[in-house]
Amino acid sequence: MLAWAYLSCAQSQNYWIGIDPTPARLAAAKDALDRALALDPNLPETHLALGYYRYFGQRDFPGGLAEFQQAEKGLPNNVDVNRAIGLIQRRVGHWDEAIAGLRRAIELDPHDANGYDVLAMTYWGLRRFPEALATADRVLAWEPAYEPALFVKAIVFWATGDLQAVEPLLTNPGISPLVRGTQALYQRRYAAAIEKLSSAVAAKTKRGESSDDEQFLLGLSQQRAGDVAAARATYEKAAKDIRRELEKVPPGSFHEADLRAKLGVAYAGLGEAASAIADGAYLRSTGGCRSRDSHSQAAAADTVWLCDYSGAAATRSGVGSNPQRSSLSGIGRRKETMKAKKS
Repeated sequence: MLAWAYLSCAQSQNYWIGIDPTPARLAAAKDALDRALALDPNLPETHLALGYYRYFGQRDFPGGLAEFQQAEKGLPNNVDVNRAIGLIQRRVGHWDEAIAGLRRAIELDPHDANGYDVLAMTYWGLRRFPEALATADRVLAWEPAYEPALFVKAIVFWATGDLQAVEPLLTNPGISPLVRGTQALYQRRYAAAIEKLSSAVAAKTKRGESSDDEQFLLGLSQQRAGDVAAARATYEKAAKDIRRELEKVPPGSFHEADLRAKLGVAYAGLGEAASAIADGAYLRSTGGCRSRDSHSQAAAADTVWLCDYSGAAATRSGVGSNPQRSSLSGIGRRKETMKAKKS
């Protein structure tokens, strides 16, 4: 019984986060769920699986929450149940309840580094920066090179305009090339930013990983350095890579929404406002901007913002940009999905 329930949970998660966002994967989640329901519909783990199917598969957030709360009655001290409640409460904007659930989960499993990271990112999203830093520091106390916690600290310091506070983090071997490149960009050391971000793009390409975020920041760095041709080439490559990925994902899936939002950012960087806005309009028409954890909303916001600037910038250089902002706003939320995929 437990095996079928947890198999359904895993299948639903794989569908939701984009590992396999196909109808076949969702059907597999439903099949495992039906087997669990047939064996014992009252088992708390069965309610957990049903909650995830409704949450991840049907986007029925009230229904999913009701099932998680039913599971909690039988498993009040279960990490998975408390985390599920925290995540879905966050998804519907019940922030106090979300934080309570996520905090309870790490109390039950105090060595779950990912649990701390999810909580820290939630605090960051709410601009509760001292709590975000304190949560990240709790992980770093016993895992000093934990990259997600270092990333949280960096984006908190950037959000508060404290570039100097980021500098000590750069000596940590766990810090990502993305952070190093972004710090250089914010310091207007464009040559250094280009070097670091170019290396990051090359490394990810060699590993077969997506480098959209690095490419967006690289294009902006090149534009700010005055190398318009290089910036255009970078944005064009990003757009080409994203269009190629779009051919592989099912229409209407969350993964398609994320990719279309990113494609809009690439078009906006090129100064192609009409194409960028068209992708934004598509997201709105399909409900894509309501996809998981607002990743698409963040990228769509970048698109609108860059398009607003591109009217003047494109006239001068053919590339849209702004000296005060980069395409980093959605990266924090997307990091959570990338970690989920790896796990």
